[in-house]
Amino acid sequence: MPHEGSLLQAAVVFLLAAVLTVPLAKRLKLGAVIGYLFAGVIIGPSVLGLIGDTESVSHISELGVVLLLFIIGLELSPKRLWVMRKAVFGVGMAQVMLTGLVIGAIALFAFGQSLNTAVILGLGLALSSTAFGLQSLAERKQLNSPHGRMAFAILLFQDIAAIPLIAMVPFLAGADHAMNTGESVNHGLRVLGSIAIVLAGGNRYGVADGAGRCVDGARRVSRRPVAGRFRIPPRTGSPDRTVQGPAAGAVLHQRRHGRQRRPAAQFAAGGAGPDPAAGR
Repeated sequence: MPHEGSLLQAAVVFLLAAVLTVPLAKRLKLGAVIGYLFAGVIIGPSVLGLIGDTESVSHISELGVVLLLFIIGLELSPKRLWVMRKAVFGVGMAQVMLTGLVIGAIALFAFGQSLNTAVILGLGLALSSTAFGLQSLAERKQLNSPHGRMAFAILLFQDIAAIPLIAMVPFLAGADHAMNTGESVNHGLRVLGSIAIVLAGGNRYGVADGAGRCVDGARRVSRRPVAGRFRIPPRTGSPDRTVQGPAAGAVLHQRRHGRQRRPAAQFAAGGAGPDPAAGR
């Protein structure tokens, strides 16, 4: 755990960088997300070096992603999700399968990868970032438009599909990794169970009423520019946070706190990680 002083210093650097770069990015019509990523690259160890150890702030940025997805969940309701079920499991599944098929075929025939590797690459690269996509739509006030709802349905299916896909990787990787299969499956089942508890218990027992007092605080934290580093969790890589955040937010939407809606997030910490020289 990094020292509190270093965290405070990093937060100040992130905020100053965001104040300087985000208005410029918006003026150029690039969007706030690009501005935050650019700010992260500039202040990261590869350029100015104002943030030397990106791992020291990674846990804060992961919390920011969770809070962002929680706020996005406030835009939803279980009834709306049920209405969207055809788009989620129809269009969403078609996107994942078709995109995965195209990418997998390229990996198999153009790059000579094995069949198992091509399947993993195809299905893995068919998924996209829910936080990036929904943030961009919300920024343009297109989240409730027809194409915005369709994009959300596709992203939601991707988040759901990521759990069995991760559990499937040990089978495709071979016998050397078979020992991790049970752990991956169990973790995925725990994620699905926790979502069911959030949706059922939150509505029936009024848990959302008490949790709703934290919504404003969650919004304030999710707007901080340290909220955008995306990396696979160290245990099994399960996207549990990605799925649980919107689920909890959807419960609050159905309760009296659902009126307070305005998703936002910043991604400077994500930009601080990559090295521009690595792409050369």
